[in-house]
Amino acid sequence: MVKKSIAAPTVVPPPLRESVQSAVLSAVAHIYACSVGDVEQEMASQGDFTVKSVPAHAVLARLSSDLGIELPNPSKLDRTQYSTVNALTDLVMSAKWRL
Repeated sequence: MVKKSIAAPTVVPPPLRESVQSAVLSAVAHIYACSVGDVEQEMASQGDFTVKSVPAHAVLARLSSDLGIELPNPSKLDRTQYSTVNALTDLVMSAKWRL
């Protein structure tokens, strides 16, 4: 009988926050069908960009796919954990990054 070696994926540190926020901005802009500049402009004037619940689910799915990371199901999270661009960035930064 041949034994298969099952190695655990290597956990790596997350990329820089600026890189993660850039990916979040891109995903939010895509879901809201606007430019990244529009999102950044609202963040500059309002302090953050509020993401409604249903679009936030789509943003999380896109980020999970684009970045190749596993993010928690929004139904298991408190709404405040994914209600703004900064909250989404924090959530992605806290994900387990694997090779």
